[in-house]
Amino acid sequence: QKSKEESDLPEQKSSSRFGPVRVIGQFNLTYILCENPQGLLIIDQHAAEERVLYENFMEKFKNKGVVRQVLVSPQVLDLGVSDADVISKNIESLNLLGFDIEVYGKNSFLVRSIPFIFSRYSKTLITDLVGELAEINPNELLDIKEERIIRFACRSAIKAGLELTSVRISELISLLEKCKNPFTCPHGRPTMINISIYELEKKFKRIVG
Repeated sequence: QKSKEESDLPEQKSSSRFGPVRVIGQFNLTYILCENPQGLLIIDQHAAEERVLYENFMEKFKNKGVVRQVLVSPQVLDLGVSDADVISKNIESLNLLGFDIEVYGKNSFLVRSIPFIFSRYSKTLITDLVGELAEINPNELLDIKEERIIRFACRSAIKAGLELTSVRISELISLLEKCKNPFTCPHGRPTMINISIYELEKKFKRIVG
């Protein structure tokens, strides 16, 4: 299956590390298909954005410059007693990490912004976050381990089954190309594979042996 704006896909995208790359389309709403001088380049859209989000957040986090996404409408967050206690104990550190959360009443909070690493706000996002925070001493939150940031990136990245526009595909490839390690996701899985012209021609028995 190809992306819904395939007719508008750029003919060629210059990339010193992958290409030049010509985007063909999207397959199974999971993989981005491209042509490059080596043959057929297949990019895993989820793994690719994991890498982009992870590197971007780690750079900003280490330089104390995490970018915030301001919510169009502040969201009221009502929690159970134990979860509210976890948020209250960590609220200052959460604000330094890119959240803008303030107490809004008994066991309630007002969320005005979230770190850019999260693509959108949801109650599930906060529930997952509470689970992470419950394992961390509040005094150690700003020394957050890389594996937790990896999990944040994984939750936020483009999922399999999501149809991407041609603009989104081009943007993702550009951002991935700029990563220090664009060829694997933070978990170590490949973000892309290249099937050579030789391999394809052998499969179609154009080449013997």
